[in-house]
Amino acid sequence: DMHMRSKLKQIKLSKFKSQDGCCYYCFQSMWTGNSVEFCKTFNMSMPQAAKFQCTAEHVVARCDGGKDVSSNIVAACKFCNSKRHCAKVPLAEAAYGRKVKRRLSSGKWHGLLVARLI
Repeated sequence: DMHMRSKLKQIKLSKFKSQDGCCYYCFQSMWTGNSVEFCKTFNMSMPQAAKFQCTAEHVVARCDGGKDVSSNIVAACKFCNSKRHCAKVPLAEAAYGRKVKRRLSSGKWHGLLVARLI
């Protein structure tokens, strides 16, 4: 339904702004819209930048009854969002956040760091 997609996009952009453009899980910079500037800023290829596209991540997945409402949506990079949901049993939000932090600190997450530019 077009209205729901539009609503979800608005929530995603709102979360992107409130999170200063950083992923909810890995805290790396993300992009919305066009990735060209992002690629230039972080000196990476389009395929590399694809991992950092901003997505609307459902804290409680739709298949588990999660709704498309602001309180259930965070902005997450495509990599973190897809990795959470490709697990046989996806981890709960907090547990997944801890896993991502552990993997990042050991250099075993997306293999690229695009920490926020200050």
